[in-house]
Amino acid sequence: MRRLLALVLVFAGLAAAAHPAAAQAPLAPLPSGVTLRINGPASHISGVLDRQSVDSVWLRPRGEHEMTRSIAVANITRVEMAQPAYARSVLMGTVLGGLLGAALYPIVSHNDHDLAIGLSVIAGAAAGLLFPRTDWIPVALR
Repeated sequence: MRRLLALVLVFAGLAAAAHPAAAQAPLAPLPSGVTLRINGPASHISGVLDRQSVDSVWLRPRGEHEMTRSIAVANITRVEMAQPAYARSVLMGTVLGGLLGAALYPIVSHNDHDLAIGLSVIAGAAAGLLFPRTDWIPVALR
């Protein structure tokens, strides 16, 4: 009888210890305001992180009339965070600006060739810096 009682107490202790571990959020803590893309078994949502708790994540989808949506942590299979790719965007803008300057080369006067190409390259680089591409970086799930 003592063995049975000891066995029951051991299993009850293991069950009590395992319950908080199962209730932990699989999503690492993230700062509010980051843009996320969350995938679940039957859903896909992207938006700005409003807040998160142990069992839920609240996102504000982009759009004027969109309401904050709650996603249960248990339904999350993949999370990605938006990160601007400045280096690649500036490089692409510089190349496109150089191509635009080369296209304008026959049109501008002989004295303004260097100025046209230089301004086109600078404008392309500035456009790449102001409007960067977005890379989606996977967020580790615990």
